[in-house]
Amino acid sequence: MKPQTILIKYHKVVLYLTTLGLATYGIMAIINPEVLAAGFNTFTKQNWQQFQLDSHIVAAYVTLLWRLIGVFNLMAGLTLTLVVWRWLRPSHRWAWTTLLLGTIVAYLGPMITDLTVRSIEVFEVIEFLLFGLFVTTMLFVREEYLTLPDARGQKSGA
Repeated sequence: MKPQTILIKYHKVVLYLTTLGLATYGIMAIINPEVLAAGFNTFTKQNWQQFQLDSHIVAAYVTLLWRLIGVFNLMAGLTLTLVVWRWLRPSHRWAWTTLLLGTIVAYLGPMITDLTVRSIEVFEVIEFLLFGLFVTTMLFVREEYLTLPDARGQKSGA
């Protein structure tokens, strides 16, 4: 079986993996916002622990913002997972488009931030790989979701 055929056959597994990956990233940031400290260290050229001691009020605010980023990722991941689970089928073209645009926005925001602050570690590499897998999968299955049926109810070209 060709890799392309396997990808089309199991595309929902890949889509669940990528959308739940967003939710997992969000949970990690909510529970332990210091996972985002590497970007702070690189971008500001300061040590996060020392910054917490020197400017504890500002550090508390930054930690709150990191948790908020986690909430946004969790909500985006859960919402997009719901779209895959409940509505992603060929008769619902809107679901494919919503999944594509929503996931691109949800992944590109953190990825651009990671590149801006020059903080690429294991989680960021996983993030980039999941995003690449997502885009590849969506390109391979686009015809299944975007081809309009003809007057007899069959997809054109079938």
